Amino acid sequence: MCWQSQVLRDVQRGWPGQCVGLLLVQSTTMDLCRNSCLNDPRCSVWQFNPGQMNGGCWQGQGHHCETRNGYSTVQFSGGQRIQHGSIRVMKQMSGIEVHGLRPIGKLDADDQSTNIERCRNVCYSDILCQYWQYGHDGCRVEDPTYGSVQYPLTLEGGASKTTDYARKVLAGEFIQHLCPPRSLQQSRAALRKGQSDPLGEYAAWRM
Repeated sequence: MCWQSQVLRDVQRGWPGQCVGLLLVQSTTMDLCRNSCLNDPRCSVWQFNPGQMNGGCWQGQGHHCETRNGYSTVQFSGGQRIQHGSIRVMKQMSGIEVHGLRPIGKLDADDQSTNIERCRNVCYSDILCQYWQYGHDGCRVEDPTYGSVQYPLTLEGGASKTTDYARKVLAGEFIQHLCPPRSLQQSRAALRKGQSDPLGEYAAWRM
């Protein structure tokens, strides 16, 4: 678990948060739902539906969060997409097709730059995602539950520069997920701001 986290999207700031592909988690309040996600590096998205039995806490990677991929929308009292730790961009991945990525699709927006940003956020919020690309068929991200990407990545089976997709890739990155060391100065600065710890009652668990 990394001490550093960043909210990429937030229902309270206009994000629809209608993600599909989440699992029901036993958390009876919105605070417990949020904090358990912050404490789980594999939790990219949390949503809380107060009117649902068993607490209504949903967590997971989440995709098609704008329109629920055609399913009926649900009213949530809270929800966020979380990035655990920080991101280091190792290489821009245009002009090449990385094999083994999971196709997610267009991500619901008519604006291409918005869809690219959403695709990037999906990968940034999943600590097992090192590659994302956006092309003519939409977003593709690394997802070990879907398929494997060659390691180390080479042009001999793992990627290609000659496919039609490679020639039409609009954006993409090879990234690393990092947990930077927390300095004493950072801790004191956080206290001076008078802000509550985002981990709430679980703050003592932070490494």
